Amino acid sequence: MPPARRGSSPTVVLAALAALAVVACGRDAAPRKAPLPPDEATEVLAQRIWLDKEPAGWSDPFHVLVFDPSGTGVYQERTVWKGTFELFLYEAEAGRLDLRLPATRKVVKTGFTIEPERRGEADVKLTLERVPAGPRVYRGYRVPGGDVETWVKARFAGE
Repeated sequence: MPPARRGSSPTVVLAALAALAVVACGRDAAPRKAPLPPDEATEVLAQRIWLDKEPAGWSDPFHVLVFDPSGTGVYQERTVWKGTFELFLYEAEAGRLDLRLPATRKVVKTGFTIEPERRGEADVKLTLERVPAGPRVYRGYRVPGGDVETWVKARFAGE
């Protein structure tokens, strides 16, 4: 006669725990919002400054992208008060972005999406398929005049 079983097998217990974890994660996760239509995304691109993260203090490094409506832009690796930059030329249309970096003679063709997402003062998220440098994901901030320095001064002028 086989011995009496006590409790469940380890496989059953692990499966039950995995199922509970999936249900718990799904319940807490915010539903993902659909990306903006490509034409709208192209307009929004030049209406925000794009930061990979909000700096926590004056020495915290972060990355910035700014797209001017005229087809020029700037990429910055910086802290609040110090950094490097590279100017670029761009064309954006239907979810595609062509970047030309005259200083390094690089040309990068990439897809991009912008989707609604709140994080701090940011209201949208930009995701680039390919980048010449820096991160692929940025958050968009509305700033009067699209000036990064205005945004920085408003947060760190007293430090």
